[in-house]
Amino acid sequence: MTTVTLEVNNPSALNLMHLLDKVGVVMILKEEDTPEPTAKVSDELRSFSKEAAESFRKHVEKIRSEWD
Repeated sequence: MTTVTLEVNNPSALNLMHLLDKVGVVMILKEEDTPEPTAKVSDELRSFSKEAAESFRKHVEKIRSEWD
């Protein structure tokens, strides 16, 4: 048996999962109303060094100019 974690984005899909649970195809272990908060992009970018940020900026400029 394999355990997976799913984020259900549609109420109909959740109803389907409950039906599959009732017939024994899957087993719902626990159900949460809201997902865990994810880290903000700005928090992740703070860890970039100035050199890495500058290198990334130059790379973005380069690939953007390829579309012109």
